[in-house]
Amino acid sequence: MPDNTPFPSYGDWLTAHDDATLVDLLWRMRAFHGRTFTADVAALRQLDARSLAVLHGLARAGAAHHPVDAASLS
Repeated sequence: MPDNTPFPSYGDWLTAHDDATLVDLLWRMRAFHGRTFTADVAALRQLDARSLAVLHGLARAGAAHHPVDAASLS
């Protein structure tokens, strides 16, 4: 029987995973790409807790589907 569940948006997918799973995914991507994507690895290293919190807030507020203003993040 075919699965009629719609494919989730990026925001829905992201919010459906806990922090530990996402961290593991990021480390696996880094290990898989090795040194061929050094710019991407450097960008990941630039993320701090505040940046991750903002990205998380944007995803929770539905930024993948519509514009979100700063007031929506508080």
